[in-house]
Amino acid sequence: MKLKVNLGIVLLFWGFTTLAQMRIVPIQRFEVKQNQTASRIEATHLTLPFWDDFSTSVEFPSIDKWANGADVWVSHGAGINPPTVNMATFDGIDGLGKPYSLDPLSDGLTDILTSKMFDLSLYLPTDNLFLSFYYQAQGNGEIPNPNDSLRLEFKNNLGNWVKAWSVTGINVVPDQFILVTIPIDKADFFHPDFEFQFKSYGRQSGPFDNWHLDYLYLNKAVSDFNFPDRALQKPASGLFKNYTSIPIHHYKGNPAAYSNFASASAFNLHNLLQPSNFTMVAEINNLLPDLSYSLVRDTLSKATISSFPDPFGTGIRQIDLVAEKNLDPLKITSDTLADITLKLYMNTDDNTAPDYDPVIYAPLDFKENDTTYTQFTLHDYYSYDDGTAEYGAGLNYSGDMVVVGFPMHFANTDTLVSIDLYFPNIGVSNSPVIDLIILNDLNGKPNLFLHDETITLKQSTKLNEFVNYPLSKPIIVKDLFYIGWRQAKSGNLNIGLDKNNDSGTQIFYNLDGTWQQNTSITGSLMLRPHFGKADIITGLKIPETQINIYPNPGTGLFHINKNVEVLSITDMNGKQIEPHFQTQNNITNFDLSGFPKGVYLVHLKTGNTSIVRRIVKI
Repeated sequence: MKLKVNLGIVLLFWGFTTLAQMRIVPIQRFEVKQNQTASRIEATHLTLPFWDDFSTSVEFPSIDKWANGADVWVSHGAGINPPTVNMATFDGIDGLGKPYSLDPLSDGLTDILTSKMFDLSLYLPTDNLFLSFYYQAQGNGEIPNPNDSLRLEFKNNLGNWVKAWSVTGINVVPDQFILVTIPIDKADFFHPDFEFQFKSYGRQSGPFDNWHLDYLYLNKAVSDFNFPDRALQKPASGLFKNYTSIPIHHYKGNPAAYSNFASASAFNLHNLLQPSNFTMVAEINNLLPDLSYSLVRDTLSKATISSFPDPFGTGIRQIDLVAEKNLDPLKITSDTLADITLKLYMNTDDNTAPDYDPVIYAPLDFKENDTTYTQFTLHDYYSYDDGTAEYGAGLNYSGDMVVVGFPMHFANTDTLVSIDLYFPNIGVSNSPVIDLIILNDLNGKPNLFLHDETITLKQSTKLNEFVNYPLSKPIIVKDLFYIGWRQAKSGNLNIGLDKNNDSGTQIFYNLDGTWQQNTSITGSLMLRPHFGKADIITGLKIPETQINIYPNPGTGLFHINKNVEVLSITDMNGKQIEPHFQTQNNITNFDLSGFPKGVYLVHLKTGNTSIVRRIVKI
């Protein structure tokens, strides 16, 4: 039997084909690397207090605060129970998703995160300067080996890096962020160009030996490390049972079976009780026949948080935030498409509470981590993933099969017409062949083949872009079905793996004639079954390669790779805005610099095509 259940062994030898189980591999994570290369960006001096919890960073640490960090990955799902939403993750791959070494046994320096400069000549060693931070080993990633390490260094007045702190992979606690406070009290650190940096050491051949960093704070006269900050730890999830997208006619046929109480969690960075309020609102954009949207809102929860931390001293600082009701199905008025933004925000008074001392904390804004957005879709397909692959996952041998189960809470049969797949590592000249397979269910396991056809995989033209593969014939399914593929030949073939959403129990392997339920891969494979009833909206089925808005997310200036005749934008409050736009050299530019941060819907017409795209201004 080829199946191996020791994920650590699989990860160690991910580059070899001697093991048949699915293995996790690095992929290119980001479309465009920020303007951070091997050389450091322009040195700019920062002032105290310094604070970064990465809650407003997108993919990389902010270049406004960090001189070098393009190889460090920022996400909200890599760690477990972070102090605040988002964290910086260190591993054995660079900012483009490439291993530092092709030798699977190579150990050494991996990721580096270097601050910008601080003029500490303005302070004295007696001023009680401290750097504090939270760190976690492993989290939802791979556990560091005993000799792996995370290291903190300070730059002295001679320009040399001096070790200030380190931790190894011995006796790590994989589900706990640990607070560390380091005094800065040596005279040779009090110079005009002081910097600090974190370095990770471990396996250089892939996404291994993970360390996670969060909530860094540098300041003077710190008496304790309780911060006047009540923060969200992660975006709200679970609006629908298991899924991020559901065929709209399935949902409307049995909304109770798909509905779930959405939830998130919050953390109090202070040891004193500070009552707060939280609100969870589903903002639903229903597609109208003229391709415009109608916005309606459904408040799922509006409650007071009064139970953390425990005032009697148990030290509990985390609380679950759970919706008080499910999404109201009557708010779904479209029969074709409903885009749902689940907005969660807290009213914490962080910047005005009695424990916020402006002498110490101003101008820091601790409300930055009080709002999150999560996207859900009701359209013509099922999905477990959020549309972004953090890693790849694949098989090794010819004949190996993997499928993903999709339970339908739908009274009738329905017709599969196509499958979306995201294989991120397909090269231009590779064009591998697979057998696309669909099976029915028997007692919770894949059973009889309903469909089996050979397809040639196509290269995605951009990151996280699904390719749609129409089935050679429609396939009737009911209750529970499975879709996946059979490997045509031995070698590395990796589908996108979303680590933020876990549907691992729905993954099954067949490596030697017997179907086995997955027990080692955490995450969701990026494949989506489409049903035929949603084909009525041909106007939205335009390939991403034809019309693209970038950068997304962006800070203000956006570009469209087409001449646009009509352009209007709707914010998530339903308000129409008409930004100035200009077309030059087949590129249309528009500017949202003067508008608030958030999610916007861009309605545009080019030629005979009218479409809607979602963008995020940060």
